[in-house]
Amino acid sequence: MCILDLLKFAFIFSVCTEILVAHSQQLSHVGTAPILPGCVVHQAWQQEVDGSPLYCVTQWLKATKMAIKEWNKEVFGPIQSQIQASKAKLTGAHIALQTDPLNSSLIKQELEARAGYQQILHTEEDFLRQKSRHQRLALRDSNSKFFYSTMKPRVSRKTGRKLRTRYGTYSEDPELLKSTVVHYFQALLNRGKKWILCHSKNSKSQPHKWRICNSAAR
Repeated sequence: MCILDLLKFAFIFSVCTEILVAHSQQLSHVGTAPILPGCVVHQAWQQEVDGSPLYCVTQWLKATKMAIKEWNKEVFGPIQSQIQASKAKLTGAHIALQTDPLNSSLIKQELEARAGYQQILHTEEDFLRQKSRHQRLALRDSNSKFFYSTMKPRVSRKTGRKLRTRYGTYSEDPELLKSTVVHYFQALLNRGKKWILCHSKNSKSQPHKWRICNSAAR
């Protein structure tokens, strides 16, 4: 096999890899997202191409790649608009469920809306992950949405949402949490200390000054 044939097979391999990457988003969510129909690939491979067998395979792979891209654009479309629509649907389901919490039909609709919203968020994450791999060198700091979307759950897991108050009970009220933290540090810093008004004069040129100081330090 000559070097030219090796280059041709390398090109075919790269095209196949790009096709698998483009379709991995659908394959990772089997059962919840639309699956690539076989007719899309079949029609691409049925195109008439003249030339050597290796050239025909190359052209069919190119046609398959373009067909998958067009199908992905038609089925999924703009990801942001789908996220907004799914979020609005979930919000509507929550509002309807609040009016009748025991309605089994509304509960089912809320669960379906929540599953759809989580699914579209996973799809966006996959899209951003692939985009960040290909464009991180060109975009640099501009492609930071994927970074913040992955860091947000980590930050929320490390956030304290419940504290034990000075009364011995646990609370999640933000105002009560603030007052509890302030009271704790006030008691910690003022423990065993008495603050008095002190008089000081550093030099003859400076006037007399009054300041608050700790009596234990005198």
